[in-house]
Formats: sequence, C-alpha cells, structure tokens
Amino acid sequence: MREAGAFSILVAPDVTIEHLKSLEPAGIILSGGPASIDEVGAPRCDPAVLDMGIPVLGICYGMQLGCHMLGATIERAEAREYGRAKLSIHRAAGLFEHLPNDMTAWMSHGDQVSSLS
Repeated sequence: MREAGAFSILVAPDVTIEHLKSLEPAGIILSGGPASIDEVGAPRCDPAVLDMGIPVLGICYGMQLGCHMLGATIERAEAREYGRAKLSIHRAAGLFEHLPNDMTAWMSHGDQVSSLS
C-alpha cells in the first residue's frame, strides 16, 4: 500500500474497535499468516471491523478470518500449497494498477473457505 502512495499503519489484531475507529481508516487489510482459524491462540479481531462502513480486504488467513466472522466454513485443504506461484494480471485496475502484468508471488496455504453459509 505504501508503494502505491497510500498512508498505512500496522495495528495488532486485538486492537480495540474504539481505537481503530479513532484512527479514521479509509480501509482495513486483514493480513495473512501461518495460523488456522480453529487453533487456540490464533489471531482474532473484533467482528465490528466488518461493520465500520469501509472496505475490508482479507489476504490469506485474513480472508479466512473475515469469512469465518461472516459465518463461512473454513476447513483444512486436502494438500498444503507452499512456494512460488506465477501471477498474471489481466486487468490492471484498482489494487492491481501499480503491479507488473506478470510476476512471481509467494503462497502458503493449508486451509480453505469451503462454504459461505
């Protein structure tokens, strides 16, 4: 986000919703990480972040967490994926407008969203 010229700050997942609102964010990114939703001690955030009226982007674990907070089912994938993956962007708009059309991305996944409700 910073490379795209956006001001951004990092906050801990357990930040209070009151403090988060006081920062007046234009959007929230729930980042990835090695945890699984069902693990004891896995990072959690206040579900009220989804009701702040601003865009929320979940990446990897963050996407699974957001979906879980909305009632989705998260399950272990049959096989873990780990390593480099080729990424091709076919329409460079929005989040993708500052990225090259073809690049190598890092991935590490063991869980998946299996049902949205």
